Amino acid sequence: MEEINEISPGTAFAYINTGALLIDVREKYELEQEAFDIQNVLNVSYSRFDENYQDIPKDRKLVIACHLGVRSYRVAQFLIYNGWNPENIFSLQGGIDAWENTKLPVKRAHRSFSMVKPVSSCGCGSGSSDSCC
Repeated sequence: MEEINEISPGTAFAYINTGALLIDVREKYELEQEAFDIQNVLNVSYSRFDENYQDIPKDRKLVIACHLGVRSYRVAQFLIYNGWNPENIFSLQGGIDAWENTKLPVKRAHRSFSMVKPVSSCGCGSGSSDSCC
């Protein structure tokens, strides 16, 4: 089996900015929480990858990404095994977590619910425990 090229978020970002395609293999619910905020992203979920991988181009560099780098490594192995050029396949080390920690662009879901405790424990907002609702 070919050795998989693992790359840092900075290198991945540079590759993508020069024409590489980012293949995000995370599931839809993961994408709804946090997503790569760049051009040239294709989502092919890991759970259905074997049904959809034929649509992935063979003629350009591919950066495979997931949450932490485990699924992307496996997908990189799968693509190479199925005929993609190993020189064009790269697994993002640390996934979107490392990407975000490197301060590269991400989109986060807008949260309408907050776990922040109100001013008073009953929720009235008075701030005084003596004169609460």
